[in-house]
Amino acid sequence: MDSIVALTFLIVSVVEVFFPLALGYFLIKKYNLSWKVYAIGVLFFVLVQFIHTPLVLVMQQPMTDYIGRLFPDHTIAVAVYAVILGLLAGLFEELGRFIVYGRFFIGNKVPLSINNGVLFGAGWGGVESIIIGIMMLLTMFSYIYAAPLTDEQVTQINVSMNGTLTTEKAAEIDKQITDLLALTPWDILPGMAERIFAVTLHITWSVMVLSAIVEKRNLLLVLAILWHAATDALAVFIGQIYGIMAAEGMLFVFALAGFIYLRGKWSKANAKPSL
Repeated sequence: MDSIVALTFLIVSVVEVFFPLALGYFLIKKYNLSWKVYAIGVLFFVLVQFIHTPLVLVMQQPMTDYIGRLFPDHTIAVAVYAVILGLLAGLFEELGRFIVYGRFFIGNKVPLSINNGVLFGAGWGGVESIIIGIMMLLTMFSYIYAAPLTDEQVTQINVSMNGTLTTEKAAEIDKQITDLLALTPWDILPGMAERIFAVTLHITWSVMVLSAIVEKRNLLLVLAILWHAATDALAVFIGQIYGIMAAEGMLFVFALAGFIYLRGKWSKANAKPSL
């Protein structure tokens, strides 16, 4: 076992779990906000995914097969598939935010302020980061367990499970173990940066959708949907065609644009009145 890899797993897991919680705590204490707003973001991200994720899983194989037949060129097929996934994510999540603001913020007299929009987005994007962080921690335990296994021991495990494993499944498990043990810190660290970028973008889109309601500008809702769709589509396409580091670079650019947008909104909302 490479102790550096195990330590990297641990560091990334801790950051992914505690960064969004620390961000929520800071916003609540600094601006006298309520954990209820953060919790609403957490709750409705989960509820939206209960619909969105199963739909994608059910559609995935038939959609991949159909697109593959329609577009024999692999690059074009990946691009089409990525656009569909991106649009689904944009529509489900941004319309979900819009409904939550309209029904649960206004209905419960929660102010549609920029500060609450930022906190809501921190909860929405934060719970995704926390879930991924927990999964990363479980992967670390799998890595620690699998590291001492020799090829002979892996074979023995497969033989002992002979009644339940097909040859293809056994080969798949062998590959998963091999790939897991081949990981380096540089394979793990980008995930931490990705979560920070993703939380920034979720906050950005949350503020955009909130602004669409407050300013009565539906164009902002459309822009949030398209921005979200473009982000997810490009992440899938670039990751598949050019690799994970290129995809992370794209996410950084989008997150930076989101940060600039948020800074403008935040500064205006929290500007001290001149005397």
